[in-house]
Amino acid sequence: MSQEHPKTEITLNSNRALTRPVVGALVNRGLTDLEATENADQWLEIANEHFSRDCDKLMALHDSQKINYRTKRGRKPLETWLESTEHSTNMSAYIDCLRRAAAAKPDYAKPLMEIAKAYLSGWGVAKSRDEALRLLRVASAVASPDNLCDMCFMIEYEVAGCDGPWAEGMGEIERWYRRAAEQGDETGQFHLAEMYAVGAGGLKQDYELAKYWYTKAAENGEFPPAEYFLKHFRKNRQKKSK
Repeated sequence: MSQEHPKTEITLNSNRALTRPVVGALVNRGLTDLEATENADQWLEIANEHFSRDCDKLMALHDSQKINYRTKRGRKPLETWLESTEHSTNMSAYIDCLRRAAAAKPDYAKPLMEIAKAYLSGWGVAKSRDEALRLLRVASAVASPDNLCDMCFMIEYEVAGCDGPWAEGMGEIERWYRRAAEQGDETGQFHLAEMYAVGAGGLKQDYELAKYWYTKAAENGEFPPAEYFLKHFRKNRQKKSK
């Protein structure tokens, strides 16, 4: 009697099976991906250390001065620091670490988002909305729902600042909030509801869709803002219908 050979397949279900070499390759790929993520996170941590060091110095100068922002009186030490070699060195190291993080794991949204933020603020690079938006679009392809909402917040904050309207950036917000909302993220659902409620982001004002997404956000666990706005929204709609 010939000896029975051991099985060379790992069965997942009645329809699929993976050979041991394929399983090994998948495991190795997973370990490599984990190692790349850890490497990128380490560079992000070092970048944050450079940035925090610079912020600590800036805040110490701020707290030591009596600054009048209307007349700009007392701002000289701050302006001197921002023009200093030490500040430039900190910011150069900061942006270099972010780029190393992105290189360590190109399909990781977080480093790309941080570099985009640097371009929006001019931290270690020349300010550029175009480059920031390019990076955010790349990041959006691999972004989690939380990432997508954070990217929307970045653009909205930029628009709310001193640099004025940003039609191209605002054009992405509806798409990113919708993707997050459709994946069950309550923040995305809430902000998509707000956009429908006022007709923002190129959307036509639609109270029924606003109510739908407010309800989704409210039902998606504990999310007080959604519950409050849904109640307020219903009350206003009832007043207008009378």
